[in-house]
Amino acid sequence: MASTERIFERLRPEIGQMPVIDSHEHTRSERERMTLPLGPDQLGYLGCDLCAAGATWQESEALENAANDPDAVREVILKYWPVIRTTGYGRSIERTLRGVFGIEQLNRQSYDELA
Repeated sequence: MASTERIFERLRPEIGQMPVIDSHEHTRSERERMTLPLGPDQLGYLGCDLCAAGATWQESEALENAANDPDAVREVILKYWPVIRTTGYGRSIERTLRGVFGIEQLNRQSYDELA
């Protein structure tokens, strides 16, 4: 029986030639996203990060009702951003903000510019 290590070593050259193994996408198309208000399904894992950071039930409800009160969502995200920015998802958001939008730091002013 071949060991897992030997199997991996045999597969590694083939895997290395694949352009993408798994991009792990959970987002809708940009065309569709642009027509929808900000909501939990667009926050991805950030909603989970907010809960782990201590968001209250009411704050979680604000995320669920983002279409009705986008200002409440902004306040929740900005309140917890210093904590959640260091999670994997938060770091990817920071990279996107920096690389795509030229925003070095998410704060009230930059959040409003994005909106």
